Amino acid sequence: MTTYNPWIAYDCCQNFSPVIFFIFQSLVKFLAEAHRGVHGFVMDENGNPVEKASLKVKSRDVGFQTTKYGEFWRILLPGIYKLEVNSLSICNSQNIIKGL
Repeated sequence: MTTYNPWIAYDCCQNFSPVIFFIFQSLVKFLAEAHRGVHGFVMDENGNPVEKASLKVKSRDVGFQTTKYGEFWRILLPGIYKLEVNSLSICNSQNIIKGL
């Protein structure tokens, strides 16, 4: 049976080379970009998620769809955008969103 010694793990982490530290910092910055933009849910008037609703950011050519839980996300630069939502189960609508 193997035992875990936390001091060994801590000691090996203290000796990171500058290259590995730079790679780690770059990875953290890259992962932070995944949370930039807009995300949310499309619901009908009863609060049920709308699956496969089509969404499009005005001024962009590419649209996207919601998941089976009505969830959507899109990476955007900070700013104000118009979001167009189309679905058979809800009326078409346009909302102004703020990308973070």
